[in-house]
Amino acid sequence: MDGLDVEGMDRMTHTAYASVEEFKAQSDVTGEQWDAVIQVCLDAAAETIERVCNRGALVAEVTASARQFAGTGKDVLRIPECVAVSLVEVKNGTWSALAADDWVGFAGDPDFPHFQPPYTGLMLTGEGLAYWPETKLPAVRVTARWGYAESTPAAVKLATLAQAYRWFKRGQGSWGDSVGSAEMGLIMFKKALDPDVQMMLVNGRLVKPTI
Repeated sequence: MDGLDVEGMDRMTHTAYASVEEFKAQSDVTGEQWDAVIQVCLDAAAETIERVCNRGALVAEVTASARQFAGTGKDVLRIPECVAVSLVEVKNGTWSALAADDWVGFAGDPDFPHFQPPYTGLMLTGEGLAYWPETKLPAVRVTARWGYAESTPAAVKLATLAQAYRWFKRGQGSWGDSVGSAEMGLIMFKKALDPDVQMMLVNGRLVKPTI
């Protein structure tokens, strides 16, 4: 992949995708005695969903932060998903900012790009082509709001609430790893997420293939 994030590509910025109040509104749980347990279930569901989706944070950071990448010598640099880019700098001895019209954020195939977030790459334009470093050292610094979307996608919120509720109910049953009913018999759960919960994310096109 063009453009290696040497500072933050594997960073998992955990975000709460649903609140305790939303959990209660969608369940039969009342009172405050279970709030701490509910929050743990919501956090665990959110973290697992992030790993299944393979995107890091699904909701972008509120504040932009800088990450460093290896230079490619090409006119395209691949970056993790972000909803906005505020600054691009290159290092030739010292960090120098490129003018805003020397680069543009894009997503998809560089040969057939689209220019709406989440952005997955940067293209150099005009005079910017003269500045792209060829060194593989951390030579490009991008300041952006990293993440997939501005707000929690509906499928992610629903999946978080559904999975958290199931884990909460199983926890009340001594954290059993299987559940059953007279109608359905014994059901074993072996995956990170319950199959129908994971399908919510797959159908929402939120699961990024592992390369």
